[in-house]
Amino acid sequence: MQKSKRSVDDISALINGKASEKGLFVYGLNSLDLAEEGDISFFVGNKKNIPLLLNTNAAVVVLKQDDINHCKTNYIVVDDPYLAFSKLSNIFDISKKIIPCVKESVKIGINSNIPKSSFIDDYVIIGDNVNIGANVSIYSGAKIEDDIIIGDNSVIHQNVVIKKGTKIGRNCTIFPNATIGTDGFGYAQDKNQWVKINQLGSVEIGDFVDIGSNTTIDRGAIQNTIIHDGVKIDNQVQIGHNCIILKNTIIAGCVGIAGSTVIGENCKIGGAAMILGHLDIAPDTTISPGTMIASSIAKKGKTYTGFFPFFEKSDWIKVTMFLKRLLRK
Repeated sequence: MQKSKRSVDDISALINGKASEKGLFVYGLNSLDLAEEGDISFFVGNKKNIPLLLNTNAAVVVLKQDDINHCKTNYIVVDDPYLAFSKLSNIFDISKKIIPCVKESVKIGINSNIPKSSFIDDYVIIGDNVNIGANVSIYSGAKIEDDIIIGDNSVIHQNVVIKKGTKIGRNCTIFPNATIGTDGFGYAQDKNQWVKINQLGSVEIGDFVDIGSNTTIDRGAIQNTIIHDGVKIDNQVQIGHNCIILKNTIIAGCVGIAGSTVIGENCKIGGAAMILGHLDIAPDTTISPGTMIASSIAKKGKTYTGFFPFFEKSDWIKVTMFLKRLLRK
């Protein structure tokens, strides 16, 4: 792991913590079991990891007040160690600094705006009437079609395809091989054949949105597919045409969301969950991994579990206990 000297006093301020010892310095971030002298680590309260905490070589451990009795080294007390870890990962990220430039192999269409602060890597193709914001990075092999807007400080990774008319906000990250704005899956049956419905809408993506590798977001049939601010989407997710994903919802890998579904704010959708089309999902809903949602959810703040039919989590536990009793007979 690369090392970078950091003051524990400064770290404590950045993660809203209280250090047991002032004036210390740390040089890297590592797990409890792999930490070396001079590293900072974290403990999230999992009892099975208490032996790791007791025996860690870390110079400083970030933890809750309740766990300091198990810590034999210096520490920083915080309310949420996992949140603190996320901030630490940014503090110790010393990735190669990007130098703004446009590589010679880049192809740029007419009337496109590429600021001097941009980094455009080899073999990127940029279409006509593209407007790229300040400090945008676009990595090798990406294809940006016509009439696209990309906001300031966004990062487009290798081999991403962004289709015509897409709007991407500020501080977004789109990871390798994602496709944004491909045609939605729309067909009408005419006797024994399927007639394609041309997809005339586009995709709008808000600010601070992350989109994982190999994820596909379809363009709208008429109205746009919209991903609001702060949404986080994992790898290999399918979002159908005309879907609306509201603020700060997080979607784990391999989720499928069929067309024209509206997902409320602050929802959590577990891996491989399936959500059928034309549904409304209430804010603050949690959908467990592998759950199929076949009808709208109106109650805010509930957790749903199961394949088909799906249940509120408390009801699903009752069903599984009943099935266990039947199997014992």
